[in-house]
Parts: sequence; structure tokens; C-alpha cells
Amino acid sequence: MVCRRSSFLQASRLPQQPLHIRGNETYETNHLVHSALFRRNWQMLGAVFAGAFAFEMAYDTGMNKLWDNLNRGRQWKDIRSRYVEEE
Repeated sequence: MVCRRSSFLQASRLPQQPLHIRGNETYETNHLVHSALFRRNWQMLGAVFAGAFAFEMAYDTGMNKLWDNLNRGRQWKDIRSRYVEEE
């Protein structure tokens, strides 16, 4: 008794060219990022902390600007001159 595989399984087992032979620029970029940042645990940890810090600073700055824009004229820094006399 001969067991035949479907053509789908045979086609999926065909050898494929590696990505770097295809000239895929995404592969080259991913390889550079991986080799620079994620190869060792301490490098990955540093990249995660640096990315989180940068994201937090950008998000905080953006939200402060949005809050100040939406509440212009209602905050103490905007109405202080009406109530406090400078000496």
C-alpha cells in the first residue's frame, strides 16, 4: 500500500531561498537592529528602558500641551496676574 501526500504538503516542503539572497531590505534592517540591540540580554534590557523613557517623555510633553491648550484661561498661571500684585 502506497501512501501519497497531497500536493499542498509537497509544495510547502520545497526548499526556499534565504531572505538575504532575495535582496530583501527589510531583512537587512531587521538583522542590523537585532545584532545591535537584541543579541544580548543586557542590550535588550537597555533598549527597552531607553525606549520606555523616551516614550514617557514624549507622551508627557504632548499631554501637557494638550491639557494647557484645552484649559487656556482657566489655569492659575493664566489668571495669576489678576489676583496677585507683584512687589
